[in-house]
Amino acid sequence: GWYIDCILQLISYGAESIKEPIWHQVVKIISQNQDVQEYSCKMVFEALKHPSCNEITIKLGSYLLGEYGHLIADFPGSGPIEQFKILQTKFTVCSNSTKTILLNSYVKFANLYPDELPSSVSEIFRFHRTALDIELQQRSCEYLNLLIHTDLMNNVLEEMPPIVNIIKTQNNDDDNGNENENNSETSQSNDNNANFEISNLTLAYNLATDNEGILFENHLFQIGYKIQFKKERARMMIFYGNRTALPFTNFEVQLDNQHPVSIQAAKIENELQGLQQMQQLFSIICNNEFIDSPLSQISFEVEGKKINLKLLLPFVVTKFMQPINLVTNEFMENWRNMQNNEKQEIVKSANNINTQQNELLLSNSLNFAILKQIDKNVNNLICAAIFNYGQNQENLVLLRLEANLDAQVYRLTIRSKTINLTNAVYKLLSSLLTTSNLT
Repeated sequence: GWYIDCILQLISYGAESIKEPIWHQVVKIISQNQDVQEYSCKMVFEALKHPSCNEITIKLGSYLLGEYGHLIADFPGSGPIEQFKILQTKFTVCSNSTKTILLNSYVKFANLYPDELPSSVSEIFRFHRTALDIELQQRSCEYLNLLIHTDLMNNVLEEMPPIVNIIKTQNNDDDNGNENENNSETSQSNDNNANFEISNLTLAYNLATDNEGILFENHLFQIGYKIQFKKERARMMIFYGNRTALPFTNFEVQLDNQHPVSIQAAKIENELQGLQQMQQLFSIICNNEFIDSPLSQISFEVEGKKINLKLLLPFVVTKFMQPINLVTNEFMENWRNMQNNEKQEIVKSANNINTQQNELLLSNSLNFAILKQIDKNVNNLICAAIFNYGQNQENLVLLRLEANLDAQVYRLTIRSKTINLTNAVYKLLSSLLTTSNLT
């Protein structure tokens, strides 16, 4: 308690000389000492009542009340509504970076007190979803959608773990063979480094089927993406989110320059502040067929620990394809002409074969046209697509997926103008058909 009193007085009377790492350190200490969390919330709540409290106090108060405010919610005068109101009185007088921390607290309030605050919080999110500041706008839109999905909100807004143990706990989890929700991780660490390596079939499936989503997340950070394709070109936005109160320094993203896909990345800041997000734009050109998605390596430092993350980027070869409709004679002629570039295997289905679902996978996710007039067997799927690459170059890809419902297996046959493209499409589709995530 004595330390908390002293540090709050220091922040209150000397804010102009207080740097960001100071309040980050206070959050760290409070997060790892449960016996001071209630007292800290009481004291910061009182400090926020001062009409001219400084911005560092607002940041600290917003974080603490969002995480631990429930500990004082039953005391007279410091209930959920009072906590929300005292923070909201500061909203108009603080910077945009502080406002984003306030929005974080508001969505946590809405989750903790579903009968008291969601309507008031929703109004604020609606108002700021058209804000000029992109960070305020994005958070408001995301949190507004989160309020609709209460089950998801409960998982996303779980209480943050003690900051001091974040890296150690993650490494221990990895050593035990646990998997991250979106990616499998392996780590190698010493006193100053923690290394994460990501790659698994779950991620491969997401890459094949989604144009936006989460690439990676743990207690330290979250990485999301949105991507748009047009023939051989694509534009991708990646979002890096710091989920701790500590800054990430020496933040750097390196790309694989030897990959058949050329990627140009916009410059980003080399520091990501605590509880903040930044985004990076990528311009992409597919120069040739490829089997494995390109890798990026993200590195940064937090509390003297260096984090290295190898990340599969969110696109596969079929993302650069377009469906093409062929009549029977056209299909058969091309099928015969490409017989030297064939890949055919018997593939065991991971699920009960569902032809309708396979059709949706091939057409909606993998960009094939379904040619229903060619095979009269309703359980078989005949498909065609054009692979776009280079300077307006094209390569035809043909596919037969023949289902044996009794044995629950497929005969998968793929042909194209090059064996490399045939193998690339085969590897992707066979992995999807044998992965239980398909259902």
